[in-house]
Amino acid sequence: MSATLPSSVDYAINPNGWYALTGSELDWQLETLPQPGLNNRSQDHSAGKVLGGCSAINGLIFVPPSPAGIDARAKLGNPEWNWASLRPYLQKSYTLSPSGQPGSGSGGGGGQEADRRNSTINGPIQLTTRPYAATVDPISGLPSSAEGEYGTVASSRPNVTIVTDVTVHRILFDSGSGNISATGVEVEWNGSTATLKAAKEVILAAGAFHTPKLLEISGVGAKDRLSALGIPVVLDHTGVGENLQNHVMGILPVPLASFEKVIQSINQSSDEASAFLLLSTAPGNNAVLAIIPSYPFSRGSTHISSADADVKPTIDPRFFAHDLDLEILARHTQNLYRLISAPARQDFLHSESAPPDLDTIRMRLCESMAFTTHHSCGTTSMLPREAGGVVDQEL
Repeated sequence: MSATLPSSVDYAINPNGWYALTGSELDWQLETLPQPGLNNRSQDHSAGKVLGGCSAINGLIFVPPSPAGIDARAKLGNPEWNWASLRPYLQKSYTLSPSGQPGSGSGGGGGQEADRRNSTINGPIQLTTRPYAATVDPISGLPSSAEGEYGTVASSRPNVTIVTDVTVHRILFDSGSGNISATGVEVEWNGSTATLKAAKEVILAAGAFHTPKLLEISGVGAKDRLSALGIPVVLDHTGVGENLQNHVMGILPVPLASFEKVIQSINQSSDEASAFLLLSTAPGNNAVLAIIPSYPFSRGSTHISSADADVKPTIDPRFFAHDLDLEILARHTQNLYRLISAPARQDFLHSESAPPDLDTIRMRLCESMAFTTHHSCGTTSMLPREAGGVVDQEL
């Protein structure tokens, strides 16, 4: 008698199985170049190869942006993309459903308890520590993704056709009139090449890695790079594929005290004690604490190395290329060490007797503790052309 292992599709509809999707057939299975800042370690970088894209295989965490972060985008040369203009659409994109109450799981999903933490998410958003919601539909219990919340609705419209098992090879351009315009796409469909003509426009939204890849294969990119690969140049633009940014996270495993010891020490009015009570039932009896500085200074790139659309892009985030990124992460980590080694927390945690010094922390981060998140952005920047921008605020 043999057991049938669950497929990636099974994990995709199981909120607790998202971690198994990395490296599966639902993942593009991208990988970075060896990173000198990470002791020459390469990093796997998942990207959704499925309807809904990365929203269908992500970690189910919803954290709304801060007004300051959005307004900073406006100051870069996109005055219409400010917090005041974004906020109504952000609020329409999710429904926060209190735990145990029915409601739509759109966008931000449910699973958040009906207490002060709700008002923290829905109220004024500040650059502070705050709770997050799980992107899980509270009625079905399934992960909430762009496909489930928007694709299903769109596919019911008579003017929308969703086609799967199709790979876009390149965008077709017409520059005969002096103005460059996209006229359609060349795709691989059922084992053969086909051309899909655009009635009005082509919308390219293939993520931080495949968007610049498709532009470069189609002739939009740095002239020297494209010419070296035998690709006819439609538009010489050195900004395509540049400005790749992603924050590095540090993971700090902390052995927990026994379940019985937590029970003996718990104070029913203490949120901290309640949190450790939940953690003490985790597999391996370890808490995993993550440190993620949000705005990195390091910049990298992603480019094609071949005119063949089936060849994966070359990804070089250049993690820790800017000294401040390592310094900020190391100091965050040092403060976390101090937090967990405080005498008042020893009823819950078993930590090192004394926090390591900064040099030791930096070494640990580079050698093993630090690795990539899956939040890459910036490779077709919305900036003025003279600043390296690939699209303007009209996209």
